[in-house]
Amino acid sequence: MIENYHPHPDPNPSPGAGVLGGEMGLPDGTGPRGTAMTLKKKLTKTEFRQRADGILLRLSLEVTPFWQDSEEKQKQRIKRAAADPLYFCRTYLPHYFSHAPAPFHYELAALLERQPAGGKAPLEALAATGGMTSQSPAPEGRKPKPKNPGASQGAAATEVLVPAVVAAPREFAKTTVCAFGYVLHQICFGRRRFIIIGSDTDDLASDLTGYLYLELLYNERLLQDFGELAKANKSVDDFVTLNDIRVKSRGRGQRLRGLKHRQWRPDLVILDDLENDINVRNPEIVQQILDWVKSAVYPALDVGGNLMIIGTILRWKSALHLMLTSLDEPYCHFRRRIYRAHLEDGSSLWEARHPVARLKMQKQLMGTVAFNREKMNEPTSEEGFFQEEWIHYYQPDILKDRDLVVAGFFDPSLETGATSDYKAVVTVGWERQEMVFYVMDAFIQKVTLEQTLRAIFNRHREYCYQVLGVEDNLFQRLLLKEFDRLGKELGQLLPLKGVTHRIAKETRVASLSPLLERGKIRFIRGHSDQELLIEQLLYFPSRTLHDDGPDALEGAVRLSQEFSGAAVEPYERLQPRVFQGRGAF
Repeated sequence: MIENYHPHPDPNPSPGAGVLGGEMGLPDGTGPRGTAMTLKKKLTKTEFRQRADGILLRLSLEVTPFWQDSEEKQKQRIKRAAADPLYFCRTYLPHYFSHAPAPFHYELAALLERQPAGGKAPLEALAATGGMTSQSPAPEGRKPKPKNPGASQGAAATEVLVPAVVAAPREFAKTTVCAFGYVLHQICFGRRRFIIIGSDTDDLASDLTGYLYLELLYNERLLQDFGELAKANKSVDDFVTLNDIRVKSRGRGQRLRGLKHRQWRPDLVILDDLENDINVRNPEIVQQILDWVKSAVYPALDVGGNLMIIGTILRWKSALHLMLTSLDEPYCHFRRRIYRAHLEDGSSLWEARHPVARLKMQKQLMGTVAFNREKMNEPTSEEGFFQEEWIHYYQPDILKDRDLVVAGFFDPSLETGATSDYKAVVTVGWERQEMVFYVMDAFIQKVTLEQTLRAIFNRHREYCYQVLGVEDNLFQRLLLKEFDRLGKELGQLLPLKGVTHRIAKETRVASLSPLLERGKIRFIRGHSDQELLIEQLLYFPSRTLHDDGPDALEGAVRLSQEFSGAAVEPYERLQPRVFQGRGAF
């Protein structure tokens, strides 16, 4: 995994300036000053030494001391950095942090601080004030000695350590903030006694601790404000700082029981990306990870410490996803967060680094399935009814002079007047000779009822519906008055047909599976909202994605056959399809 950094050009960032990097990255050391900084977490020893040379070059060029400094400036800088870990990162690690932070970065820091979920925590308040705060007076002076973390955060004597589990998109700085910047902050201000960084393998984890070690040795800004914190020629996977904090790397499954730094147990454990694309498919390894977290990691922690498990959901049956969604103990008690690159309102989780336009382009280049897994924490369901290779496309000009039965179906949301719910209208042209359903248009948007009705009339003018289905229940009958009102206004009459569903939605939509598999349902690439319709199909049934589009598609397909008097084609499997040990239905 390679992620980007961009150095900050100002060696003394202003109080309101926010800068944050991508994911953690190592420089190649060969590019001109100001080029992107990239990091790989999996390196050989030779590669690490080469990358370390690059880091030293960037440190010497871009992390220069605070010139024209004064005792008062230093005092205020240290005080603010102690209260705000992200300000600390922006100020002392500009070669890693170069974009304005997103609100969720402050939430990550709050989780690491074990701040209460109720109310607005101090770190969460920082996101709304550009990183400015007058709270949490900071310790001053160089090389502060560690103090009891629980006491420093007002932890009650009876407080129970509750782990935090987080899923965040790739390239959204989850590792940079949690396993790098925040850890350096805790070391410099002496907030911990014994820190463990864990990952999929010990090599991956030791790479992370190695980056920490290099900053402590050679970062001029850290040396200027906090003094010497590390000696050279120490092992990068297990070292003790000069302010008496032990930092150790650990691979998945390795022993933690009995580990101590003198009399102290680990009081900060960060487990970063415990799974990879291969082992996540092995149920035995998934269970081993769960058992390791419950039986080895958690019991090894100091009661006043903290445990964060962070990664990207690679599979529904992954250890990370189970910890995030399980209703069983102990996971149901965890502090859990799932972040997605696209927010519910369509905006970006991190606009400064990944604007919406860039995310859309990435989705086109990566494909829906890969993008949703890596950026949306939404891997395809192992129990899904549709596969990506079943999606077939056509050019709309082939429909010229074809004898089509054109049917539409309107699937209104339960709260028809709300803009927060999807309204779906799918238009299908059925070519009876070759028995193919051509999806001519898909309207799947969060709009008002009035906007949806006008969209339906516009499509009737363009495609000339022979039949338009609307779900026929007590609530939907109220729509007829709205259709009549708008029809009189526009001088149009729609061929409406009420449809009463007596079969469950999952069964109805699943009936499209053999048609898609045989290429009997075809789409226009990039037309209207058809890509969203395809996405909803691929993830059906989903715990998080909407399914209004597939429901409307099934209705239009069924209506087009019924209108022509043809028998509705029943479900017939072409080949055995097994999902997790059971049949498709």
